[in-house]
Amino acid sequence: MPKNKKTANKQGSHTAGDVSDPLGAAVWVIRFAPQVADEDLDKVGHAAFEIAKKAIDKKLKIDPKAYGAHLHDPLHGLYKVKTSHVRIAYHIEEAAHEVWVLIIGDRRDIWEREQAEILARLEEEYRRH
Repeated sequence: MPKNKKTANKQGSHTAGDVSDPLGAAVWVIRFAPQVADEDLDKVGHAAFEIAKKAIDKKLKIDPKAYGAHLHDPLHGLYKVKTSHVRIAYHIEEAAHEVWVLIIGDRRDIWEREQAEILARLEEEYRRH
């Protein structure tokens, strides 16, 4: 993220981004579950992680619903974005105008192996906010 800095907030999650785009429209605040940097980076690798961050910056900050696809049970209510060989699972918190990035994982096993982890991270983010 060349222009934006990732900073820790008081709850331990991370945020990134400006509050408006150059055209004046409000952009979505991006919050990362702490495990994204702590665990997911090692699993997917630095290059794939950087590609995922660029997609988050370009897509989710602008319109997380338009760029994402709905997930099905047991992850109903969450969204995903595809980029390279990784998938990004996230939650949209409409009232706060926030996107909670819950996990960045490899497309081959994220939905089968990580469902419980995604739900646990969502629950943890609700407790934080």
